Amino acid sequence: MEQISAGRILIYHLFELAEEVDLGKVRRDWADSTIGQIVPRRQQPGAIQFRDPPVILPLGARPLTARFSGAVRAKIFDFGVASICWELDAPATWPELVERGAELQEDLTLEAASRRMLDEIRPRLLSACRGAIADSKLVEDYFIVYVEAFSAPLAAEVLLANYGGSLASLLRGERGNLSTDERIDALRLRHSYLVDDLVIVTWNAAFIYDPEGSTEHVNILEYANAELLDLRYYDTLLDRELDAVYAQLQQRTAFTLGRAKFLRTSQRLMRLMIEVWDLQEKIRNALKVIGDMYSARVYRLIADRLRLQSWEESVDQKLRIAQQVYQVLLEELNQQRFMLLEIIIVLLILLETIFFALSQH
Repeated sequence: MEQISAGRILIYHLFELAEEVDLGKVRRDWADSTIGQIVPRRQQPGAIQFRDPPVILPLGARPLTARFSGAVRAKIFDFGVASICWELDAPATWPELVERGAELQEDLTLEAASRRMLDEIRPRLLSACRGAIADSKLVEDYFIVYVEAFSAPLAAEVLLANYGGSLASLLRGERGNLSTDERIDALRLRHSYLVDDLVIVTWNAAFIYDPEGSTEHVNILEYANAELLDLRYYDTLLDRELDAVYAQLQQRTAFTLGRAKFLRTSQRLMRLMIEVWDLQEKIRNALKVIGDMYSARVYRLIADRLRLQSWEESVDQKLRIAQQVYQVLLEELNQQRFMLLEIIIVLLILLETIFFALSQH
């Protein structure tokens, strides 16, 4: 059993901070901030890069639980997501690593610790936020085990052959042995660049073995989860807004829902659609991924596992529905306008008739 001579555990919680963040202002306000650019481990110019790189805010060493402490930092994305990351040293042996992975993934208090960190820095970020979000309950969590070195060099194929079962358990956060089907599924999405490196991604965890100590795959996994959180947030927002509009339309009678209320509803729906369209453009342009190099492949792996395309399609579908509802509201407004004009014309004719009749006496 090889010893782990260099490794770490990364625990992420991602939250909705605002509709948009001015990263330039964040950088000016935080003197010790750094830019979270992705540096490829191989020469592949332009293969993967941020349009507006996120800002990293170091927050020092903090207690995570009663048993564990670690270095914590925040990463702020321009499309309004804040990622809190805890970095803990990995234990020295493989069985201890599997045990600790299960213990940490089972701990339901970790999210609260990350929320406290976000609440601590939020006041300093508000001036850079447009449309600050204070009450969103949505969160994305992700767990990464990163091993840089074992006590002896180890090829990826040997690692999978010798520790495949426990690797699958580690990714699932289980202490016991998984079934064959579960083990196959847990290890299905993986990629190696050299014979001695390995990345395996699952829905909520990843294992990285990289003697070079590169961070590009870590940054890509974090970004993909930020993208997922934003899509989930606006998917939920569209659901809520459409439900409210449906309720209004179902409760109305010919004269119950006045023109002013229809107008407010249609304007609110239009603002939301514009906001979501703008979000989609920001997300699609936030990270430029081209070619078929290592980093691009890792992104495609995690995008497939998180089903980002399905979430994008869900948001697109709800936007189409919102457009249809908006058209219905406009038609209702036009009908009310025509009805009002008809009533006014009738009243004018009636008044003219009355004045004419009075003038004959």
